[in-house]
Amino acid sequence: MPWSALRGGSWNLPGAFAQTELLRALFHALRGRIYLPGQGVAGDVSLCPLQTLGELGFDRRDMHDGFTLAKGTTHYPAFWCHEAAMVNALRQRPNQWLLARTRPAKGRPRRDANHLWQKAGKVLLAERMRLNTVRAVTVQTTEKVLSNVWWSFVFRQQKDARISDAEKALVLWLNSTMGIMILLGQREETEGAWVDFKKPSLLSMPVLDPWNLPRAALGKLAAAYDQVADNALLTLAEIDCDVTRRAIDEAIGSVLSLPDLSILRELLAREPIVRLSLDRLLPGPNPH
Repeated sequence: MPWSALRGGSWNLPGAFAQTELLRALFHALRGRIYLPGQGVAGDVSLCPLQTLGELGFDRRDMHDGFTLAKGTTHYPAFWCHEAAMVNALRQRPNQWLLARTRPAKGRPRRDANHLWQKAGKVLLAERMRLNTVRAVTVQTTEKVLSNVWWSFVFRQQKDARISDAEKALVLWLNSTMGIMILLGQREETEGAWVDFKKPSLLSMPVLDPWNLPRAALGKLAAAYDQVADNALLTLAEIDCDVTRRAIDEAIGSVLSLPDLSILRELLAREPIVRLSLDRLLPGPNPH
């Protein structure tokens, strides 16, 4: 990895994965190229930095400075916490409601609830996750929400108002093999498989550009999202045998004319940071 390539980018890239071929796939993916072991570059896709599409919301400290948890329904729905076994589908509903603070928490400033609500959104990107148990890394909620462990994302308004389709296409992409591989390349290590994602890294992350797609193609991706949105996902360690994940990849591949990505799913399923094990990467002892 030449110094010139590292100086202007992420230092995490050369060590993001244990498998060289997966690193090569990530290197090309960040540049909108589909690299497959044994084939080389086998396709391309139009990507753009996430920040060109919209804005991420406020962080967890701001949420706690502006709200407390309510005992009943309020004007501020939320998607609180991240229990991987429960968040196992792309479409989610609010699971908590918030109450605007009337006085600050001890030792903290009080944030204006209405100001924080301006960054409420229907697309949520995980702020932190445990890679060996996580299922959905990005979700779309049925209504705008705030969160404490998810980054809300708000699209900038477009003239033709296809925001709903763009949200669905983005969530579908980020839960695809390509989207997950790129996302994991942006992670910050904390403790083994427990990782988090900082706002600057996510904002600069290449994602599918929905506005660069023909209207019909964007509509097909939105329809594909609707077909799988309530299907249960397996963990990332089971991505190679996850029928929902395969359906996501096939739908995106059909619309964008991409090659079969099953080999990348196999590589991700072997990764020690995903499995917390070397069992599928290194051969075991010979029983004879």
